This record gives sequence, C-alpha cells and structure tokens, in this order.
Amino acid sequence: NPHFEEIDLHDFTVRLSDKLRFGVAKDHFVHVKAKGEVLINTDVQFLQSVLINLIENACKYSPKESDINIVIEKKKESVSLSIQDVGPGIPEKDRKKIFSKFYRAENEETRTNKGTGLGLYIVKELLTRIKGSITVKNHLPNGSIFIISLQNKRDE
Repeated sequence: NPHFEEIDLHDFTVRLSDKLRFGVAKDHFVHVKAKGEVLINTDVQFLQSVLINLIENACKYSPKESDINIVIEKKKESVSLSIQDVGPGIPEKDRKKIFSKFYRAENEETRTNKGTGLGLYIVKELLTRIKGSITVKNHLPNGSIFIISLQNKRDE
C-alpha cells in the first residue's frame, strides 16, 4: 500500500535524474525544468518507479546524445510532470492501448528493443494508487510527451 509523504517534486526529480545519468540515461542529456519548489503528497517508491520507467523508455527510443526534457508545472488543483523525448513517437492508433497489459506498439523500434510490454501498464497502475494519471501526446516534430498528473499538496 502507498505511504504518502510530502516531497518537493522538483528536487526529487533532479536527484533521480542525476542518479540515472550513470545508468539508463548515460547516453542522453536529461534536463529538469521547474519554477521553484513543487510540493506534493505522494509515495516516494511508487513515484520513483514511475519516473525511472518513463525516463528509461525515453532513452531507449531516442537517438543517442539527444535531450530528454522533464518539465514540472504547478496547476491549480494538480501538478503536471511531462517527459519529452525525440524518438519515433507513438502512432495515434496505439496511444490508447499502450497502457494495457503486454501491449507493444508494432514498429521497427519496438522490435529491436527488448521489453515485456508491462512497463507502461505498471506505470499506470502505480499512478492510480497514488491518485495520479498519465496521458501521452506527440512531441513535434518528432517524439513523445508522457504527461503525469499528480494531486497538489493539500493541508488535511
């Protein structure tokens, strides 16, 4: 079960992306952009799993030495964190299905990249448990943007 605690999403994401710089993101440039601190109540382990999975995917499908941009924005009722890559993107017909169990978009990139088709399904499940959601859209001219929405910190 999730254990909720208050964290600064900006600081948390910067520290996580610094760690990944020596692992899954070693061939890419990960940039985190936010305006100051962004406080949320979340489960740190769940959120970390979600972000590692999405950053790993962004790196796996993007050309070496390309930029992965993570943008954190405060909205009125929520906080959004978007991960933007410059990979091949996800065809319109696949976008609704990519969060389903075992689903993998059929294109050259996914055939050459190993995967179980569980990553995005798990991401969606974990986000549901911490009262979050995820959507995807095209990053023009090429690539994908995965947008996570999380609840703002509320004083209870």
